[in-house]
Amino acid sequence: MPTMTNPNPCIGSAVLDNAPDGSALFRALGGHYTSPAQAVCEFIDDSLSSIAANGDEVGEVFLRVTDRGELVELSVTDSGSGIADLGAALTISDRSIAQTPYNEHGCGLKNALSYLSEEVEVWLLESRTKEDAAADRYRCVSAPYAAIDRKMRAKVHQGNGATLHETGATIRVRCSKEKFESLKPATKRAKADFRQLCGYLEEELAYTYAAILAEGRITIGVICREQNAPESYHQLEALEPLWEEDPVELPETARNAFVEGDRGEHPPPPDREGLHGFGRAAVSEPRVSSVRVSLAGRTDAAEHR
Repeated sequence: MPTMTNPNPCIGSAVLDNAPDGSALFRALGGHYTSPAQAVCEFIDDSLSSIAANGDEVGEVFLRVTDRGELVELSVTDSGSGIADLGAALTISDRSIAQTPYNEHGCGLKNALSYLSEEVEVWLLESRTKEDAAADRYRCVSAPYAAIDRKMRAKVHQGNGATLHETGATIRVRCSKEKFESLKPATKRAKADFRQLCGYLEEELAYTYAAILAEGRITIGVICREQNAPESYHQLEALEPLWEEDPVELPETARNAFVEGDRGEHPPPPDREGLHGFGRAAVSEPRVSSVRVSLAGRTDAAEHR
């Protein structure tokens, strides 16, 4: 490996103590998220990867959102293969247990936990593999996160815990109500209540996983539990853009003119190659006339080119 040299002779050296504190490193991981929906997607990505690794033709993922006053509890449970190596799963950047491209980087779970539990670190991870099921047990790891200078411990319990199938994993984490309220789009001025915030989260997930939901092999269900109110259940359906069937083709004269009445004094418009990859043909690309139809009874109509 190339190194930078110093023209002066070395007369000594000292070993530096620059090992990070594990807890401080964990707290710094989640700073790049801007919405709880992004963190929840990390959990669901892991679930989808686990279901695929199980070799099942079908699978289920359940998200439970519970109002706990100043905190909101988010829980994701799946019918996947479970997590055989909990230590690797909780090691930052460990890719040894990556099963599919959904969880190949080894950072998503830890990043999401760090972001959601930034104010109050309360989280729990349960796993039940085929070996666990044969022994009628499940394994559990809970906060606080520890690494480098401390070790975490997995506890073994009898039964299936929160797992709804023979095998699977469950992640539960609590975030502040203030952070959960960031699900409200910036374009919405009125304060959103808990049910509306759940609706925004459902909408984000239905749009993010539209291709998977459209296949029909894997279902994602959302259970919303508000304080002093019965819980509601929604099975997500694919939320996809609605494309106009007949895009408008600009006439040749309009396509070539830089400004109206151009007589050659102005250069032609810049080629769009590199922006969309379609060159000048991009002027006739289809247009999204309606992007999102909310699952909570709202319609956010927008027009994008």
